[in-house]
Amino acid sequence: MLSQFEGMSRTVPIAAKWGVQLLASTDTCGAVADEVERWIGWGVDPETALDGAIWGARRYLGADGFTEGASADVATWDADPREDPSVLHRPVAILMRGRRVH
Repeated sequence: MLSQFEGMSRTVPIAAKWGVQLLASTDTCGAVADEVERWIGWGVDPETALDGAIWGARRYLGADGFTEGASADVATWDADPREDPSVLHRPVAILMRGRRVH
């Protein structure tokens, strides 16, 4: 597992710089927030890392973006995750289809 992370720590930032779509998941270890933090720690631009967990992931999965009539799925934090990705572990509110679930 350690050698896998070592290899990923070198290749993921290169892939991101070349425009490869990053998609955060839980298949490597931990939560999506852990993966975003890891990518940023490896040197991936914070906006690119967040896109792989939020808008890029929604696009890849075919979910609506910000359009009239789209599902009102929103998460908020008390700080900017681009500056402090650890806040991803502590959402203030989560709305799914317009209803607060957290």
